[in-house]
Amino acid sequence: MKKAVLYGNYTNYLYHPLKGVDDEIKSIFEKDLDINATEDLNVFSPETLKETELVILYKDDLDTNVKAEHAAPLISYVACGGRLLVLHNGISFYDGYEYFQMAGGKFDHHPEIRNLIFHGSNNHPVTEGIENFVIFDEPYIFEFTSHTPRKVFLEYEMDEVKYPAGWTVDYCLGKIVYLMPGHTTESFKNESYRRLIVNSYRWLAEKT
Repeated sequence: MKKAVLYGNYTNYLYHPLKGVDDEIKSIFEKDLDINATEDLNVFSPETLKETELVILYKDDLDTNVKAEHAAPLISYVACGGRLLVLHNGISFYDGYEYFQMAGGKFDHHPEIRNLIFHGSNNHPVTEGIENFVIFDEPYIFEFTSHTPRKVFLEYEMDEVKYPAGWTVDYCLGKIVYLMPGHTTESFKNESYRRLIVNSYRWLAEKT
């Protein structure tokens, strides 16, 4: 079975513990991936990443400082053909413009948590077969860079306005998917969201 890394925090977190989320992610991919869920930054060594089919980030820079020596191997991994799935707070994995440009966006702020209606694009393979769904989650507002083309396939609705909630990025030889939902373990129990995560992996795994 192919290997994947799920990176987050078990012991030093402010808002987003990996415990609980790890079990949901493992159950989503139980037929496809052998997932190493860890908070050990040594997982971002070039040697480890070389053997990794997929990196999943569920970690923000509010908890511990990810340094350039950790971010650089990840960015190189993606640039050289790696696959990266960024979930919720993982958009803030590293506080550096290099990572934000690669990820296609930067977290700015979020209004109060609430029920959000998610709308998928009709012409993107990640949202194929997925109807609109509702999750109680944080409505992230993003800052986008014009330097990184992204294809938005998911939006959430708040106060009758739609905002980006999921996109893909082709980065050099690699591929990235970002998905906004995921503030708590409950978000990952939603069947539509679970299917969206599986579709994201299938898109990432496609050879270009």
